[in-house]
Amino acid sequence: MGAQKESTDVQNPPRGIGRRSFLKKSIAAGFAGGGLNGVLAPFAAASDGDAGSDGPILLVIYQEGGNDSLNTVIPHSREDSTLYYRDRPKLAIREEETLMLQDGLGLHPSLGALQGLWDSGDLAIVNGVGQPSPNLSHFKLRNVWASSSLDGDTGSGWLGRYFDHKCSSEDSFDPFVGLETLTSAGLSFRTQSSNTAVTMKNPDLFKYLAANDSHILLPEIDNEFSEQILRKMNDLATTGTRPVLDYARNSIQAAFKSAGEIQEFLRNTKASFPPNNFPNSIVGRDLRNIARYIDTGSRSSVYFTVQKGYDSHTSQFVNNASGRPLLGSHANLLSDLDSAIGAFSTEMKRQGKWDRVVIMTYSEFSRRITENGTDGTDHGAAGSMFVLGGGVKSGLYGQFPSLSDDDRILNNSMDSTTDFRQVYRTILESFMNLSASDAASILRIDAQNFPNLDFLT
Repeated sequence: MGAQKESTDVQNPPRGIGRRSFLKKSIAAGFAGGGLNGVLAPFAAASDGDAGSDGPILLVIYQEGGNDSLNTVIPHSREDSTLYYRDRPKLAIREEETLMLQDGLGLHPSLGALQGLWDSGDLAIVNGVGQPSPNLSHFKLRNVWASSSLDGDTGSGWLGRYFDHKCSSEDSFDPFVGLETLTSAGLSFRTQSSNTAVTMKNPDLFKYLAANDSHILLPEIDNEFSEQILRKMNDLATTGTRPVLDYARNSIQAAFKSAGEIQEFLRNTKASFPPNNFPNSIVGRDLRNIARYIDTGSRSSVYFTVQKGYDSHTSQFVNNASGRPLLGSHANLLSDLDSAIGAFSTEMKRQGKWDRVVIMTYSEFSRRITENGTDGTDHGAAGSMFVLGGGVKSGLYGQFPSLSDDDRILNNSMDSTTDFRQVYRTILESFMNLSASDAASILRIDAQNFPNLDFLT
């Protein structure tokens, strides 16, 4: 029997070379804004008809670090609200300071745009969201939410499995089926057939990352790197006898091909809205870019972005001139998120696409009911999620957790009343148009135990 031919296909690296390891250790590990991690390993599938250009558009915003849900959706006048004020003598927000919702709940005063969306019938708030027996580790729960698996399985993400489900052919790929505004690909988009999806942080700046995915090379080095080294490798003929070199060459060819499509896509962008509509912040720029992609007619049906900074163990608040805790890091993050979502919703309405959009926010966990001794809050369990869009049924969903001392878990945390996978199921089934059985298969759940929450029309 003759020697087995080594693979040089970009989706199947040569024996002895892990595909993920190759992408991490190769001479070009990724674009910081161009997403070479994504274009070297694009999603190997084509959407079967529900593309973002004319179908549903899901925007997922991850509030990284553990948002203080209790100071976001505030129980100002419920039966157990006295416990909120008792356990947060410095941090609690008074009833008259909140933005009124219903049933004794209100929004943080920094969330004016979200209150406007509530008033217009475009905001659903899902309360008490968590999972059974929560682990309050950032790393563990980050993977739990991304994979929809309680053991935090990193093999694939829930959105990646949705992409797999929508795959019409493994012989063709559409790198724009989903798009992350990150510097390296995340678990949520990881498919079972491919490690990453398109990752593009800054659409106007294609920069190569160093091998550790964190340091951008100096411009003069970057230019030499891209123009001389990569293009020379791209011009090399396939050897047939040196599989590692052939694999690198084919990967680079795929990268240039996808990068060219991205650049052409960006040249066709026709969005023309004032930049001041969006806050000049990371999440503001990310949502502005996503609005730009959508306006161009992007095929992406799912977008994912991250707002960092919510791990508020210390100095969570600053008192205003009246001595009230309405300023500081948490208020700034919420204000930034609020402004970005408000501008995005306005832009989607301008484009006539708001009814096709759902925005979902989540954090890996909330904070404890009790404030700590350093003007902050420590890791807690259940919290609230926002779901927004033109097809959302405005209202409160899920039972707001009891603040009673007897009902608390994990050192003064709120216990969950709603499993996070119910939110996912509702979006997949009622918005992305999957059957109950297909949604359950993607989420790896028994549909009977995770009922649809019915917050979408």
